[in-house]
Amino acid sequence: LELEREHFDYRAGQSIGVIVSGDHPQGHKHHFRLYSVSDTAPAANGGKPAPAEAAEMFRRAAAQGHPVAQFNLGILYANGQGVEKDLAKAIEYMTLAAAQGVEQARTSLDGLNAQVAALRSAEEEKREMERLQAAAARGDADALYAIAQKTAELDDGSDEAYSVIQSDYEEALKAYVRDADAGSVHAMQRAADMFYTATGTRRDVN
Repeated sequence: LELEREHFDYRAGQSIGVIVSGDHPQGHKHHFRLYSVSDTAPAANGGKPAPAEAAEMFRRAAAQGHPVAQFNLGILYANGQGVEKDLAKAIEYMTLAAAQGVEQARTSLDGLNAQVAALRSAEEEKREMERLQAAAARGDADALYAIAQKTAELDDGSDEAYSVIQSDYEEALKAYVRDADAGSVHAMQRAADMFYTATGTRRDVN
């Protein structure tokens, strides 16, 4: 695939023109064909979007170092259009495009990196919750309390949410009282705090 950059009719994130070989209605050996990035917007290739075909053309052009193709391929990977969604590959191609001066790629990189960070944070939160649930199943008071706190963070003000939160705190308080009776100073302090602040029980300062 031979590309001539000055012939690109490019609109950021929408379409890219490429030189292709094959029969043409006017008999040209090589001609332009427009491939649409969007899977909904009409393209010049027969009026039908072809994201998978576009992805292959972008990939071939990107391999030759064309920054516009690298940027567009990054968009396809970011959105899962014509290819399987892959944020790592999207960042890879956006980085290549940005290094060659595509300003939109620099802006897109910020958003992609934020998405990756959010996904990592969500995965870490999931692993932490699994760890807490396993510890809570063993009767760990601190784990029960931590789960109650996380439940409280999702409070939407409804009676149902209040009931769930109170139930979680009550379980934690029972565990602290149990450990306090067994001589745990940490449990004594935590149970005292919960009694004083009416967390998981009625307020009792006497």
